[in-house]
Amino acid sequence: MYRCLALIALLLLVAPGVARAAAPAPRVSLDLSGLDESGPDEEPARRFRELLSARLAQEGFEVVPLESEHDIVLGMSAAGAGWQLRATTRIDRLTREVPGGRIRLAQDRLELVQKAAELARKARALETAAASTSAPPLPPTELATPRATPAPAIATPEPVVARLPPAPEISAGLDLLIRSDHADPVVRLGGRVSLGPHFGLHLTGALSNSGAGKIEVMEGEALVGLGVRLFPRQGIWLDATAAAGALLHQYGGLDASGSGTHIDPMAVAIVASGIRVSRHIAVELRMAPGLSRTEYVHLLGNEVVWSRSRFRFEIGFGLVLC
Repeated sequence: MYRCLALIALLLLVAPGVARAAAPAPRVSLDLSGLDESGPDEEPARRFRELLSARLAQEGFEVVPLESEHDIVLGMSAAGAGWQLRATTRIDRLTREVPGGRIRLAQDRLELVQKAAELARKARALETAAASTSAPPLPPTELATPRATPAPAIATPEPVVARLPPAPEISAGLDLLIRSDHADPVVRLGGRVSLGPHFGLHLTGALSNSGAGKIEVMEGEALVGLGVRLFPRQGIWLDATAAAGALLHQYGGLDASGSGTHIDPMAVAIVASGIRVSRHIAVELRMAPGLSRTEYVHLLGNEVVWSRSRFRFEIGFGLVLC
């Protein structure tokens, strides 16, 4: 008799664990069709998919192909300046917006993985709760037995992920400066500091040298501007910038015709289009119509030896380190 009682006690202890082990793991499929997995983002997207699959496996989910039978479909797509996460079950669909971030940065991938795993847990919990409420009614003997009220769940605070500001961009290019019927080569050096997902502070310096046999002219530009950027995460972008600064005009005669220096204010509207050719290098095409205060005319006696209009138009290309 004692052996029977011991065997019954052992079965009562082991049965809950066996039941839990026999319960199938919730199956999750990943739908990342809204994520660009080609071009410069191919490697970051592959890394993100691997991290998300590993995290879901740690959370007790079974990651299965999208065409297989699943309990939850976890999706992700770009939404404005951020991302939208979606968890779709048989009974509901949960969404969550994650502002900012680029998939190429490791800290952004980690944040998105954490938020996606939390959304999958929440969707699974809601589905389990809905399944329990739709269970068949209990027998009368069980209805008479009072049930303990479960303790309210304590919300787990979201992990804080340090976000590093985007690295500044440095550009160098060769432009052609057109004024009236003259064109002068210009060497340009610039930089951009990000002020957010779409705005940036632009700094530009340029230098040109031209002469007409009897006079030598050197001009320098120093500009600062505020620009807006479109398509910042697609490997191609379009910048529109309003800039202002100063034009340094220095001239010297080759045959004692005099020399001098003038500084004029100037304003420029810059439109630049860039396309990435590697992870940190892009090619840029730039156009910049503008206006300076002074129209320059240099005379030697009654002869005009050098002249340029105050209206200007620059066009050229360059390389960007980003």
